[in-house]
Amino acid sequence: MPRLLQRQRLYRRLLVCAVLLLSLLAALYFHSEKQNRSLVEQAATQQRAANLGNRAREQAEDLAAFMLDDLRDQLVPLGRTELLGDAANRTLEYFENLPPELITPSTLEARASILGTLANVHHARGDLDQAASFWERSITLRKEILADSQDPLSDTLKIAGAFNELSIPLLEAGKIAAAREACKSALAQLDTLPADTADPDILTARAATRFALGDCERTAGNIEGALIYYESSIEILGEEPPTSITALQLLMTCHNNSGFCHMSFGNDQAAEESYALALEPARSLIQLEPENRHWQKEIATLLNNLGTIHDEREDFERALPFLTEALALRESLVAWDPANTRWQLDLSNSLRNIASLHLSEEQTELAFPPARRSLRIYQNLLAREPGNLEWLDHMQRETRRFTQRFTDLGDEKSARTLNEEARLFAENLDQPSVASASWNQFLSRLYNDLSAMSDEAPDSQIEARLRSTILRAENVSESPEDPETIYQLAAGFLDLGEDHLRAGNDAQALTCYQLARFLLETRTPERFYRRELLIDLCLRRIHHLTRELRQHEKPLIKSGTEWKYYDLRNPPSADWNSESFDDSTWESGPAQLGYGDGDEATLLDFGPDPLRKNLTVWFRHDFTLDRPIGLLPLRLSLLCDDGAVVYLNGIEILRQGIPDGPVTPTTVSNLTVSGLAEEIHHIFILDPSTLPLKQGRNLIAVEVHQNEAASSDISFDLELLPAAPLPALLENFKLTEAQTFLAEAIPPILEKWIKDETVPAAP
Repeated sequence: MPRLLQRQRLYRRLLVCAVLLLSLLAALYFHSEKQNRSLVEQAATQQRAANLGNRAREQAEDLAAFMLDDLRDQLVPLGRTELLGDAANRTLEYFENLPPELITPSTLEARASILGTLANVHHARGDLDQAASFWERSITLRKEILADSQDPLSDTLKIAGAFNELSIPLLEAGKIAAAREACKSALAQLDTLPADTADPDILTARAATRFALGDCERTAGNIEGALIYYESSIEILGEEPPTSITALQLLMTCHNNSGFCHMSFGNDQAAEESYALALEPARSLIQLEPENRHWQKEIATLLNNLGTIHDEREDFERALPFLTEALALRESLVAWDPANTRWQLDLSNSLRNIASLHLSEEQTELAFPPARRSLRIYQNLLAREPGNLEWLDHMQRETRRFTQRFTDLGDEKSARTLNEEARLFAENLDQPSVASASWNQFLSRLYNDLSAMSDEAPDSQIEARLRSTILRAENVSESPEDPETIYQLAAGFLDLGEDHLRAGNDAQALTCYQLARFLLETRTPERFYRRELLIDLCLRRIHHLTRELRQHEKPLIKSGTEWKYYDLRNPPSADWNSESFDDSTWESGPAQLGYGDGDEATLLDFGPDPLRKNLTVWFRHDFTLDRPIGLLPLRLSLLCDDGAVVYLNGIEILRQGIPDGPVTPTTVSNLTVSGLAEEIHHIFILDPSTLPLKQGRNLIAVEVHQNEAASSDISFDLELLPAAPLPALLENFKLTEAQTFLAEAIPPILEKWIKDETVPAAP
């Protein structure tokens, strides 16, 4: 029994051990299986992650290619850079944060390309420093790619291209030396490639680099050097028409820029040939990419250039077809994208050119519609962006230019319509910017132009001029320390004085001239614009009016009097300015004497060669002094273009625009007189005690000198007034009377200046 019990216990223990062993084996099996499943799942997860990473990378690479191939080429020329810039920045951020195991040569290439896209975006926005920075980053990355490249030729060409692209924003930023260095770096890359290759990609890259160097020289003002580079680039591209988009674009641009260089040299014929040659690749580009509006824009520019050349030659029949085709292309561009500002401006330019051509042919009825449309484009743009002073300045210049040209051709109805439309637009534009000084100045000029129209009644002219002056007064109230606004108000008073003088309102005219002189002498810096010339004119008018009002004595020599003159190339004898000189063989005629301006009473002869005109003309006039001149100073008013020396009884008493030292017939003036200065008399106050005056006959002799032999005009007139001291500022000026007819044209700050006992010195 005991033995049986022992055996049973043994069996039970063995059974328990077996169960435990089986349990352990089962546990070990299941644990191992679980580990295996975990490893498989982990590997699968890792594989899925790797697949997702690769797919994301491939998608980013596809996005980069899309931006480069489609978005960049389509959006940058249109100026639509917001979407492109945002997408490029996000894609670049992704590439720059890729884990090392996902970085491949294709991701590096995509990253370098995106940097170039961002450079183009910043360039299109005008951020030149950022554009250059992105190109530099792209170049650095491409050099890394080249170090391990499987295709060194392609990568070398891409580096050279990036250096050429870098030169563009550097040039536009005025960094000419840095741009040249970028081009030289491009050449250094290309020099590593075979020199005698016929590979079209290498040839295009070399031509592009020479083109970029040409742009450097053109920006530096070396037009001859630029032309050499452009022609070298054309030569590299060869005589056979290129087939690639890049080469065609380069050939077109080289011919176009060559045309610009020839125009700078005045060689219109060569410029015409260059522009015509540029049209051929341009038309090929539009055939290859008919949906690319950029090529359409380039063709329109070339056609416009050709039309302008013929227009300047007055070959209107040949000019019109070019200008008309350019206009049609630009109209279609604007119809396709009305929001494109650059294309709107180009369309306005085409309309302006066609209007100008018809005006040159004196066909005002054909000129009016395009002139009107051209101005309305700027009005529409300014309605959206009234603070754009560049557009405002252009619109006011073009409005005044067209109104003047229509007026000159006798079509004052069209001139008035253009003036009134611009004026109504400015008056009714519901924008805060309209109240700015620039808009006030614009309106002021339009009112001025309206008052100057010959068919305006005197009262209407004065009313329009007064409205102009009131706007200028508002600007002075806003900026009382700004000499520009004060100068403009002074000029307004001067113009208003001229209107009152023509209307016979002498008292009002005198008040306006006094105010103009007061502002110019006390609140405007010396040599500010034409300050001194306007002061001279004010003094001349004030003296005339006070003499008339006070019934002072007559001039010793009045303006417009008759003079003896000698205008031949061989000079007179050295004693020509003496009293004893015999001038009986000299011609005679009333002042103004001269040529070239169209306002001469006596036309002078400049000789047989218009490029080598006579440098000097001599004048003589006698006057009689039948009583003592007294101690009061004399006032001599001299109009001369360009310089003059004045003698009294053979002795020099003054010179204007003539250098110090001896004066000979070949002495040239050191002044160039043009514009308003051609109409202004320079006033000199002379002390009688220092002058060689005598009772009886006296002689005034004047020699007028040009500043160069090819000068376009010469003018002379002189007036000598007795007992003419400079009147005091605001002498007998009555503020209350001035306010009755000038009203808001006298702002509170001007009223304060007038009332101040001590007038501050001009800055």
